[in-house]
Amino acid sequence: MASRKILHFLRFIPRTHYAVKQFLHAFCGHRALDRIVLEMRKTIHTPEYQCVLKKLVEMRHSAGMTQRELATRLEREHSFVWRIEKGERRLDLLEFFWVCEALGQDAETIYAELCEHFRKHF
Repeated sequence: MASRKILHFLRFIPRTHYAVKQFLHAFCGHRALDRIVLEMRKTIHTPEYQCVLKKLVEMRHSAGMTQRELATRLEREHSFVWRIEKGERRLDLLEFFWVCEALGQDAETIYAELCEHFRKHF
């Protein structure tokens, strides 16, 4: 219970803030702090998100598009697509929908496929 409250509290403060780390270490101990930080890993670094990126690249290739062409369809700069595909920028749900639409894919179907893959493999 206490760790959930702390986790909620941490969402409003930068993780690297030294005073917060010291407070949490004193409040809940080193092991609990490690567990809390582990729970807070960014989704962009998870194996599941890497599957999403792989799927996006596969869809772009099957559509016969370059990153620049996709960016043009999305009315964004070409580095936008590159940063997403390289994992430097996280794609939110609405952007996922727009990318699927620009690639001629049904976002709901792609999302369902990804969810099924996550259930089987993670």
